[in-house]
This record gives sequence, structure tokens and C-alpha cells, in this order.
Amino acid sequence: MLWYEVAMKSLFSFQGTISRSRFWLQLLALFVAIFLLAILSELLEPAGTIGAICVLVLFVVFGFWWQFALYAKRLRDAGLSPWLCLLLFVPLANFVVLLIAGFKPTAVEKTGVPTR
Repeated sequence: MLWYEVAMKSLFSFQGTISRSRFWLQLLALFVAIFLLAILSELLEPAGTIGAICVLVLFVVFGFWWQFALYAKRLRDAGLSPWLCLLLFVPLANFVVLLIAGFKPTAVEKTGVPTR
């Protein structure tokens, strides 16, 4: 498998788990990607509707799919239901999910024994 296939599978897949440190790094990368898309949309503004539609599609892929996959993996690692990432649509609840996902330790170590 090529490196970009592995990267895309690890970024956009809902399977597996992710550590707290990797969660924060990928969240930072997500914000940088969205920031770059915002700059791109300003540069493509003279292009009209086509440029805006392209940026919107990229925003949906990066902003939603990547974020939901990231949160689902982190919540699973923390021993919670990945379905809690649906709370990202709820104002204020999305901040609580961020705090839980970002700071709750791993629930199951590599040995398979739950931690307390």
C-alpha cells in the first residue's frame, strides 16, 4: 500500500482507536486544513460559484468526515461509545465532547486489561 493510502485510511476511517496525543495533533492538523481552505476560498472568490462549490465540498470532507472519524476513534479509545460524536452537532455539548475526548485516558491498555 502506498503512503497516501495509509494516511487517508488512518485519517478518514472510523475503525480503530487513537491516543490522546495523536488526537490533539490531528485536531490541530484539521484546524490548519480548514484555515487553508478558508484562505483558498478567498483566493477563488473571483472564480465565482464553481470555486465556492469546490471549497464547500473540501470543507465537508475535511471539516466533518475527518472530525467525526477522529472523535469516533478517540471516544472508542476512552471506553465510550463512538456514537457520542453525533453530539458535535449540539451547541455546548460539542465542547463537552471535546473535553471528554481530549482528556479522558485510555480505557484499555495493550494487554486488554481495563484501567481504572
